[in-house]
Amino acid sequence: EALRASVGWVEPDVGPLFTLREKYYPGDVGLYFGLKPTDANEFVDMQTKELSNGRLAMLAVAGMCVQEQINGQGILENLGF
Repeated sequence: EALRASVGWVEPDVGPLFTLREKYYPGDVGLYFGLKPTDANEFVDMQTKELSNGRLAMLAVAGMCVQEQINGQGILENLGF
């Protein structure tokens, strides 16, 4: 997280707190090793897919929490561990 924060945010001693860098575009972090699309439309498509994946993961975790509350068993207990 420290690396990602240093990419997008201005250091507190350099500028005002909670200021984004001018060249930073939200979501443009962590796509190294040639994984970042060069085309702007492909990049937007990749961002949309990542957001959808994150939202699905949050729903899955919420479902597991509800299951724990309903039957009183932990997730690993429900899986047989």
